[in-house]
Amino acid sequence: MTAPAAREVLPMCATTSCSCTRAGHETLPIQTRVASASPTGWLDAVVTEVDGGGWVEARLVADDHVFALWHHEAVFALHEPIAVHAGAGLAHVGGRAVSVARR
Repeated sequence: MTAPAAREVLPMCATTSCSCTRAGHETLPIQTRVASASPTGWLDAVVTEVDGGGWVEARLVADDHVFALWHHEAVFALHEPIAVHAGAGLAHVGGRAVSVARR
């Protein structure tokens, strides 16, 4: 996985109780509402690479499209199945929906 360009680098948080509302941090109520209103927007994927800085690569099950996601906590594990909702900016991982940034 290539490192993101300087303008794309997102800060890691000092704690898991972060109050930042940027993508990849706290899940906002609007994100949950968007995902609930469009349940067909969830797509199955598998984590194919974890870089340790919060960035992961995942591959869609349906068409093998590869994309990168970031979350401020280490919530993703290699080869873990996840679901992503691009319209809501969420990934469902480890039994919960988390806000994610994409590049």
